[in-house]
Amino acid sequence: MSYWTREYQAPLRPRAVVSAVRVGHEGQIGGEQGRFAYFDTQAHPGTVVEISDISGSKGSFFEHIRRGRRRLERRRSHPRGRGAVTMRNGICE
Repeated sequence: MSYWTREYQAPLRPRAVVSAVRVGHEGQIGGEQGRFAYFDTQAHPGTVVEISDISGSKGSFFEHIRRGRRRLERRRSHPRGRGAVTMRNGICE
């Protein structure tokens, strides 16, 4: 499970630490505006909880992916539109 935020340092991460949630691993991608943390989830085996700062370039990259997904969904929702996906004999064309 992941929480994306533009307010990583205040208040989300400090509030989690004060709530006795132990940080298992943390780091950053591309500087301070790319911080992330994974929390210890021993009480719920198989669960990973992450908070991720998206106020920097990582957020811009995720937005780029979201826009691309929306364009693809629009194409698929119009069967005769440009880039439509059709099935023939069980094969996507």
